[in-house]
Amino acid sequence: HRDLLEALRELDEALPPQVLAPLPQLVAHVLAALPGPDPEVAMTACAALNALAETLGPDVAAYHAQVVPGLLAALASADRAVQRKGLLTLEVFVAHLRGAALRPYLPALMERVLALCAQG
Repeated sequence: HRDLLEALRELDEALPPQVLAPLPQLVAHVLAALPGPDPEVAMTACAALNALAETLGPDVAAYHAQVVPGLLAALASADRAVQRKGLLTLEVFVAHLRGAALRPYLPALMERVLALCAQG
């Protein structure tokens, strides 16, 4: 898993349109790595989602129903580095969501952010 996630993290702006065809499978594969017990794999999954969001913004934003809950799970991780990477990825990802798409997640997002602030 980690090698594939690393490769996805290395995406650049010159992606061919063929990348969009397997996007549902890529997103699902990356999200499957988030709840795992290995913090390094979870951080790499966040980095891969970050790269996808930066490179394919609106196309990846269409998967918000899967991605936002996955990132919320990363914020709930016991590992602080995973939490930080999840926050950074969430910031990039939600920048591509419009108000109506983001609105349902706001209560859970605020709850997680407040919990992280309380942790210090």
